[in-house]
Amino acid sequence: MATNDPTTQEIREVANRYLAEFARQDWAGVCTTMAPSERRYYDRHGDSCVNAFRRNAKRVTRRGLKLFRNSRAGEIHLRAEEAVIEVTKLGWFDTILRLYAIQEQDRWWIARSKKRRGS
Repeated sequence: MATNDPTTQEIREVANRYLAEFARQDWAGVCTTMAPSERRYYDRHGDSCVNAFRRNAKRVTRRGLKLFRNSRAGEIHLRAEEAVIEVTKLGWFDTILRLYAIQEQDRWWIARSKKRRGS
């Protein structure tokens, strides 16, 4: 359900940007949508966000990329400093995947899970 609420709109925009960058296989672009704490997670584990996505992209098929390209943020379930985003394929109502967002530094970002990350 679409809403004009500024918080929901910000979450929707970052989720749609993540999906678009993923579909283009622009891993640097994907990482700009990730929370700073998430990017630090990759750094702490001896990798960069970009390299982690690039390495895992080998498992994504053309069909998977097309699915990302034809998907948008749907219903958003918002809680304090975290949200679950139901992603739907254009023209469909069924959820095909869920993204998570967290609020850090007064902005909303994509996260690996809905659990709030420490700095």
